[in-house]
Amino acid sequence: MVATIRSEFVDPLSQLLVGEQVQLCDVPLGPMRAVSDVIEKPAERFGIALEPGLAGRIFEDVRSADALPLLAYILRELYEQHAGDGELTLDEYHKLGGVHGAIGARLGHVLTDPAPTPQECAALRRAFTCHLIRADEGAAEGERYLRRPAPRASLPQAAARLLDRLVEARLLIARGEIVELAHERLIDDWTWCRNREVISFPIRSWLAEDAADRVLIERLRRWDGDDVLPDGLLARAEEMLRRDPELAREEPDVFARVTRSRRTKTRRKLSLVAAALVVGWSVPLVGWSLLVFLAIDVLIGVVGRRRATA
Repeated sequence: MVATIRSEFVDPLSQLLVGEQVQLCDVPLGPMRAVSDVIEKPAERFGIALEPGLAGRIFEDVRSADALPLLAYILRELYEQHAGDGELTLDEYHKLGGVHGAIGARLGHVLTDPAPTPQECAALRRAFTCHLIRADEGAAEGERYLRRPAPRASLPQAAARLLDRLVEARLLIARGEIVELAHERLIDDWTWCRNREVISFPIRSWLAEDAADRVLIERLRRWDGDDVLPDGLLARAEEMLRRDPELAREEPDVFARVTRSRRTKTRRKLSLVAAALVVGWSVPLVGWSLLVFLAIDVLIGVVGRRRATA
């Protein structure tokens, strides 16, 4: 019997099968070599005619097995949106954005018609980074992210409308009360253009920022110096809180320290300003007093010399 499993499960399965008469072999997918096997034959089977050059263009854009999920997505989009007349063309393929642009184009439609509110954007980001994606701790090839099924009830309520639209666009999969990414290949930085403006949905960048935030939170949690945080550390913590206000609820002790630090620094600055104002008013008064004393001293000296002369 031969079975295949996803690569992230190889190590855990190997540990479970210690001593068993089961052999695990790593057989990575090589580059695709036959355009007919993956594009032309399926089209022929369903009676779809391909414009000359279309299959070759798609095959060139795919290049490697890593892009197979994108290939599956663009072929399905082509079939459902343009196969009604029994033919698929290069122009239709390019209008969808091609293999690497189709997902960005679909995201652009989902997230711009109508445009989401700032609260919806923040909630959607949190849904992806905190619930739908996890880091593969045992990845041998470096940083790797995997999809993580999540109960619909655990996802931010403010993102509900956008999550529904992503499910309709088949970028998310809903199975009963469970929601997950359609594929790990979606974990990337996506961009699209709207009215000549480049808009992004930077999932991978969000994950990197969240990883840096976790390091910062741990540093704040372990801070044992003065109760007032240094300016640089305080500014980073405040920026993190501004970007994701939910962190204040999740880490109340950490952000209570941030709030105390800001208040203490504000009071110190106000005290310095008050002292500067006092000094500012005092200096002129002292100056005038010295001038008066000097004038009196001069007058006394003049009068004394005149009396001596008389």
